[in-house]
Amino acid sequence: QFAAGITDVDVVSTYTARIITANPWPTLPYDISNQPGIEGVILPKNYVDTEGWEHFGRNPVGTGPWKFVAHETGNFIEYEAFEDYWGGAPEYDQLRMLVVPELSTRSAMLRRDEVDIADISLDQAGTLKDAGFTVAEDPQRTSLRVHLYGTYYGEPGYDGEGYTDPGPTKHLAVRKALNLAINRQEIVDALFEGRGSPAAVFPVSSISIGYPADLEPYPYDPEQARQLMQDAGFASGFDIKLFTFPQGSMPAYLEVAEAVAGYWDAIGVRAEIVPTDIGAFRPLYNAQPQPAELTGQASTFASTGRLNGRDGLPPWWNVSRKLLALSPNMDEYYTRASEAPTVEEIGKAVQEGYHVVYDNYRSVPIANVSGALWAYGNSLAGVNITILPLRGFIAPWIGRPSTTN
Repeated sequence: QFAAGITDVDVVSTYTARIITANPWPTLPYDISNQPGIEGVILPKNYVDTEGWEHFGRNPVGTGPWKFVAHETGNFIEYEAFEDYWGGAPEYDQLRMLVVPELSTRSAMLRRDEVDIADISLDQAGTLKDAGFTVAEDPQRTSLRVHLYGTYYGEPGYDGEGYTDPGPTKHLAVRKALNLAINRQEIVDALFEGRGSPAAVFPVSSISIGYPADLEPYPYDPEQARQLMQDAGFASGFDIKLFTFPQGSMPAYLEVAEAVAGYWDAIGVRAEIVPTDIGAFRPLYNAQPQPAELTGQASTFASTGRLNGRDGLPPWWNVSRKLLALSPNMDEYYTRASEAPTVEEIGKAVQEGYHVVYDNYRSVPIANVSGALWAYGNSLAGVNITILPLRGFIAPWIGRPSTTN
C-alpha cells in the first residue's frame, strides 16, 4: 500500500514533510499514525546510519514521552520520563512494564502492591472491584461472531472444480434461522457481565468510517427460526461443525461456542464443537477454494474494528482476494472505498457493502464486547483510556501517584 501509494516525500523544514501520493488518499494521516501499524513511525536516520539496525534494536530512540532505559527479555522493559517531550513531560519519573503471563500472578502482585496496574480477566473483575480496586475497560469493543464458510459455493462463478457444496447453509432461510436462534443480549449479560452490546455487523465498529448505524442486530426469535428451518426442508435439523480457538481479544471463546451450540440445538441444528488453535485453522480458511472439511461449517472469531471501515471488508472479499471470502462479489465495494477521493465516499461504499451481507445473513454477528480490562489501586489517580482502532492503549490521568513504578 505505501510503496505503491506514496510517490515521493519532500523535506520542507525541520518539522515539516510533504508527502506526494499517486492517488487521492483521504485517510493518509490515520494510516501513517501509530494506530494501524508502524509504517509511519519516525526513526532517527543519522543514529541508525551511524550505529546500525542491530544496535538500534537494542537501544531504541523514538519520539514519545519516554526514554528507553533497559530491557530484559521475558521479564521487563524500563523507561524514564523525557522531560522535553513536545506534548508535555509524563507525570511519572519511571515506567516499568513487566511481562507476567499468568493471570493469577498478576492479580496477586496487584494485591501486594508490587504493581500499580495490571491486565485482568473478566472473571477477576468483580472480585478485584470488591477488594477496593478500580476496573477500567477498553472502550474499543472486540467484534465477536461466528463465521459461516463457503455459503455461496455452487452459485454461478463458484461452481467449478474444487468448490464443495456447502449443504444447508447455502439456503438464505437457513442462515437467517441460525441468526434468529441466537439470544445476543443473553450472551453479553451471562458471559461478559453486560460489558458490551449485541452486534448487527462485523468487524467494523461505531468508530469506523462507514459504520452502518441504521442496521439493527438480528432479533431473537427461535419460533420463527424453527419455521424457517421447516420451510427450507430441514424440519429435522442438520449437523454442523463449530470450530473454536483461543484469541487474545476473546478469552471466552469456548463458552461462546457452547452458548451458540445450545441456541442452535433448540432449532434442531446439532453443532459439534471442535477445539483447535489459530495456527492449525488459518490454512483452512485462507485456502481458496476453502477445503471440503471447512465448507458449510462454522467457527467462532474475534477482532477489533479499524477507523477506516474499508479495512473491515476483507473478511467478505471474494476469491480473487485470497482471504476469508465469506460472501461473494464484495470486490466492488472494497475497490470503490479504496479509490474514493473523500471520507464521505469511502463511508458510502462501506455502508452499501455491509447492507448486502446483512440482508443475505452470510454469517452470524454476536456482540461487541470488552476485549481488555485493567485493574488499579490507590497508587494511581486514575486511568484514561485512549481508543486505538487495533488495540486499547492506557495512559495515566494527570496527577502523580504515590509510587514511581
